[in-house]
Amino acid sequence: MQHLNNSEKQNTEIAKVFGIISLVIAIFSFIFSFIPCVGYYAIGPAVFAILFSIAPFLILKKAGRKIGIPLASLIISLVAVSIGTYQYITYKEVFEKKDEINESFEEANKKFEEAVTKMVIDSLEYHTKKVNDSINETENDSIEW
Repeated sequence: MQHLNNSEKQNTEIAKVFGIISLVIAIFSFIFSFIPCVGYYAIGPAVFAILFSIAPFLILKKAGRKIGIPLASLIISLVAVSIGTYQYITYKEVFEKKDEINESFEEANKKFEEAVTKMVIDSLEYHTKKVNDSINETENDSIEW
């Protein structure tokens, strides 16, 4: 380990904090990436953790300090990105099929509503005609009296 001045010590302490933050984000991303159908949403935070762990890794390596935490964060984040990408590829087809099924249900529902509406209108027209015929017949009968 090299002898560091105050500025370099402060930079390495900040780098350690950033390394810990990136490790926490990486672990959450890793865990989230295993959830079926939504695991691909872990890609965003995992990429953020990768970017967040590169600077501490380089700063601590340059200062001759331990790089375990940023390195662990980097590895865990890369694994989370890999799992999230696998989830995206695997479930992409499932989501496309689900959308097709939803569209066919919506189309069938629309046709059903149109058919019911037509039946109701036809029924109302039929009954209106019957009532009108009945009224006309009653009027004709009353005129004859």
